[in-house]
Amino acid sequence: MTSTSPGREIVRAQRVATDEYPASNLRFDLLMMLCGCWLIGGLYLDGWAHNQPNLVDTFFTPWHAVLYSGFLAVATAIGGMQLRSMLRGHSLTRALPRGYWASLVGVMLFGFGGGFDVVWHSVFGFEANIDALISPAHLLLATGAFLFLTGPLRAAWIRARTTPQHGWAMLLPAVVSLFLVYAAFTFFTQYAHPLGNPHLLVRRVNVETYFISLQVIISTLIPSAILMGTLLVGMRSLRLPFGTITLLLGGTMVLMFLMRYRTAQNFGFVPPVAVVVGLLADGALWRWQPSAQRVVALRIFSFALPFTLFSAYYVSLLLAKGLVITAHMWMGASMLAGFVGLFMSYVFVQPQFERM
Repeated sequence: MTSTSPGREIVRAQRVATDEYPASNLRFDLLMMLCGCWLIGGLYLDGWAHNQPNLVDTFFTPWHAVLYSGFLAVATAIGGMQLRSMLRGHSLTRALPRGYWASLVGVMLFGFGGGFDVVWHSVFGFEANIDALISPAHLLLATGAFLFLTGPLRAAWIRARTTPQHGWAMLLPAVVSLFLVYAAFTFFTQYAHPLGNPHLLVRRVNVETYFISLQVIISTLIPSAILMGTLLVGMRSLRLPFGTITLLLGGTMVLMFLMRYRTAQNFGFVPPVAVVVGLLADGALWRWQPSAQRVVALRIFSFALPFTLFSAYYVSLLLAKGLVITAHMWMGASMLAGFVGLFMSYVFVQPQFERM
């Protein structure tokens, strides 16, 4: 019979404990949520600055300082947790709470993208208009941001496997994480957003009708796909609390309006329309609970939300400023938005006949 010293038993117990991930907790999720809000706020502030006339653009600007200090806050939170856990004995790949390893990868990717952005500007100059949104350097930054912004959402998904997650008290960081990702997608596709170029729809401009019609289709289909894709990802593992859709729609509309317009006279009525549609959608989500188990409700909801949003948008433009596009165009575009949402629901849940 062999004996084991108490010291060896303690070391073995510590090794077993530190082979696990650090405990997932809402406090860290909230910290990551606040840092993410800081960064996205800086992103939209930078967008606002680029919409100002006579802008002299350099890399070292106050709005870039807000954006990159937000990233520094994210990196400090992630790096601090990683270092502290490793000092306590956790391995390199298990030093962050479950769901946050990809966030660490995102921080490294964003850091590399920031340096790459400086080099890109020095070689090719500064981008303007849509070029700035699809610049390889900026898309690299966006990819890194996507990875660390979704940390609280992934953590909530993992906790939901063992413990039901419901209500704002438990899901605030996850819902805000979903909103921040949606806001980032909206920013990088603002050329196709309803508040991107609405003036083309309400007054005669020296642009061919074909290109105006093309703008209508693009600014309806792309936002519908992003909205329903983001929302259905959130609905996959979580029961989203009432107000989630209002936050997504109303919050991004307000950010877009503040970034692109100076006065409320310039389409200031659009954000309240989005809030009303969001409240109606939240009511439908709460009442009918569309899900993989309630497929019919899911299909109807997925069609109705984008259809209602864009119908309300075009009607509000018609009543407030008039429309130069035909009823065929805006009514048809609204229906196409609904079809996009319906199609996204089939990605979420496969057709019934395929499951028989």
